[in-house]
Amino acid sequence: MNSKELIKEQLVKSGIGKGDTLLVRAALRSINAEKKSDFLEGLLEVLGPEGTLIGLSFSDSYLFLFISKGTFTRESTTDSGGFSKAMLSHPESYRSMHPTNSYVAIGENAKYILGEHNENSKCYTPISKLLELDGKMLLVGCIDSSPGFTTIHYAQEVLGLTEKSLFKNLKGIQYKDGNTIKKFLRKDYGGCSRGFNKFYSLYMNEGVLEQLKVGDASSLIIDANEAYRLELEALKARPHYLLCDEPLCFSCRATWKNNKKDIIPFWINLFLKRFFKIKF
Repeated sequence: MNSKELIKEQLVKSGIGKGDTLLVRAALRSINAEKKSDFLEGLLEVLGPEGTLIGLSFSDSYLFLFISKGTFTRESTTDSGGFSKAMLSHPESYRSMHPTNSYVAIGENAKYILGEHNENSKCYTPISKLLELDGKMLLVGCIDSSPGFTTIHYAQEVLGLTEKSLFKNLKGIQYKDGNTIKKFLRKDYGGCSRGFNKFYSLYMNEGVLEQLKVGDASSLIIDANEAYRLELEALKARPHYLLCDEPLCFSCRATWKNNKKDIIPFWINLFLKRFFKIKF
């Protein structure tokens, strides 16, 4: 059995089928496929023309003084990894027009999910359509290196937590509006995702998380609505639950208006590490 057929068999066994809406984040190298295209082609064949595949296609942003360093267009590259680049290069892909947090999709509902996601939108609003369509989420080969599901960021957004970043309106990128170049300053941030592995135990306790192999890659699949329900409950009760445990994580310790208690200790710890070589 070649690697594409193996991948298709593994995906079908996990419950993915024709007509599904599926959000995927993947580390392609971990799959160890015969051809780089095997994973994407396998996914699309399992979903069929009536299904929809969604990926992230986020872009770099810059401090407002240097915002002219980049201009976003639908043809811009992405810093979301090789799988996202493969999706963007697919002839049937459709990309949203949010300047810093665009998504890419292929399939029946691509334009329905992404068509209104632009410079006037919040970063994670396409997830609402994933939930509406009873979608699923697949994490391939990056369970630990880039943990968690994008519904966590959407739960932050719904609860207003993404707008509590000290970086609000300080970073952005240029974008094209017809023939006019405009400036976009980002108003909402999801922040560090290294603490998202804390949610794995919540999913497992509810029995909604399934482990599988995709090629050689350890992977996870979950129903998007089940994940979102648990994430929203957890963050309503404990808004800081998603922060990672690293004392010198700049994002988690020093950039949140609703976590001011960690800001001074962060700078003290950073000073001690840099000048006195104290380890934390």
